Amino acid sequence: MRLLPIIILSVVVLPGYPEAAQPKVDSGGWTHMMWHFTPSGGATPELVGRVEKAVRNYFQNQRTGALMNGVTMDSVLLVEGNEKYLRCGTGVECLAGLGLAAGARFVIAGEVGLSTGRTRTHLVLVDVAAKKVISSASVGSNGPPSDDKLKELSIAMFEPERYKGSIELETSVTGAEVLIDGKKAGVTPLVGPLAAVTAGEHLVEVKKPGHEPFSRTVRVPIGKTVRLVALLPRMAIAVQTRPFYRDWPFWTAAGAGAVAMVVAGILHHTANVAQQSADNCREGGLTCGDSYQDKADSRYLQAYVVYGLGGAGLLAAGLIAIIDLTSNEPEPKTGHAIGLGLAPLPGGLALDATFRF
Repeated sequence: MRLLPIIILSVVVLPGYPEAAQPKVDSGGWTHMMWHFTPSGGATPELVGRVEKAVRNYFQNQRTGALMNGVTMDSVLLVEGNEKYLRCGTGVECLAGLGLAAGARFVIAGEVGLSTGRTRTHLVLVDVAAKKVISSASVGSNGPPSDDKLKELSIAMFEPERYKGSIELETSVTGAEVLIDGKKAGVTPLVGPLAAVTAGEHLVEVKKPGHEPFSRTVRVPIGKTVRLVALLPRMAIAVQTRPFYRDWPFWTAAGAGAVAMVVAGILHHTANVAQQSADNCREGGLTCGDSYQDKADSRYLQAYVVYGLGGAGLLAAGLIAIIDLTSNEPEPKTGHAIGLGLAPLPGGLALDATFRF
């Protein structure tokens, strides 16, 4: 009889136990969560941890109430089936699923790498509902980012609409295509600056057929304008001439000359045979010497004429080769783009000039 209460308890209570044991994540009203950063480009886990800690502390201090705390964020992994989010990295689909499981509207993820001895911190902001990156930012630093760099990252992640700047491009060439990071942004002359450009580094290119292209990497400051002067010198037009050994006149003259010399050699040999026959007839007192002599003289004359023609052909081929070799000039060097840039710095304006030849 004592087993009956135990059996009843096991039937009524135990089936609901696994569901009750699974922890539920309470977002606490937070809109953003920042997932663990991943290393890239030779960055050590220790460096990644330092950078992540610096970024998280700054975000939590500056964005109180907006960023989910680390303990609550890690509790997402306690829910069965959420282990897959450990390898999200900066993958949009994975991060969107992570944000949905955590009850956050936005997920911040990042990569930390090393480039020429400097730390490169790259963050992305993923809209959970739209499942897309709506903002990104990259900063360079020696070790963890400074307060100025952290402020830039904070604006990019929490106020992406403010993370904008503009590029003012000046050039005297009209009809040139302007590209930013490989995407067409306009055609010169531009009406005003290129506005609403995401702050940070961008590759600006200006291209037009017949002109040397202009290319420059610029850093667009938040809420400010960076100015560029793009000079696109005309390309030097080089006359393309084929070498003599690829021209038909050379090979025609050389071929005709060679064939003529072979024919002349055959005629000369025939003349020698006839002359030998004429000499033998004379030595033997025979009357056949005159006919052989006439044939020999005729063949000699023909041979000498054809020798002349062959020599003329070979001489013409030689002259073509000599003229080609002496008249060809070295390929002219073409000018390269000259770029001038004005970039706002904390202490004022800096002039950046590059001359390439």
